[in-house]
Amino acid sequence: MEMTTKKYSAKEILSNKTNMTAWLFGNVLHKVLKEQYKDVTLTPSVMESDFIKAVYKGKSWKKDYGQHLRMSIKSPVFIIDVNALTEKTIDLFSIVVKDEFKKQGIGSKLLATMVSLADNLGNDISLVPVAINSTNNVKKAEKAAQWLRDWYSSYEFSKDKDSPEMIYHANF
Repeated sequence: MEMTTKKYSAKEILSNKTNMTAWLFGNVLHKVLKEQYKDVTLTPSVMESDFIKAVYKGKSWKKDYGQHLRMSIKSPVFIIDVNALTEKTIDLFSIVVKDEFKKQGIGSKLLATMVSLADNLGNDISLVPVAINSTNNVKKAEKAAQWLRDWYSSYEFSKDKDSPEMIYHANF
């Protein structure tokens, strides 16, 4: 059976205001990071369906995104994936510093750059802390996610009382 991939025009994708938010944030972030790091690329992708899973209060939690525009910013040092949830809210789907560059403050610099950009553009940032190397062991996964929640809290991300989601409210 042959798989087919639907092609979208930029006009078709960007006519959706939420996608336009992701496009703008991703492009500006890419431009800023190109000034700080070598070989930074930007790849927009239409995600037909997507979700994120996390452990929350001892149980599995899942959020479905449906179709959306994902902006992937990559370098030899890091990978950042952003979507938009609304016209005002960016979703930080993932931020990963490659193993050989960890413990150098790069993740902190990347997050500080995103928070500053959000303030300048008037965007909130939403995220779900999930440790990449989480295991199927709920207690280990929760412990790893707690470290991330504490880290994001240090950047003024606030916790949602009903889900593992956290949000940074733009200070503009």
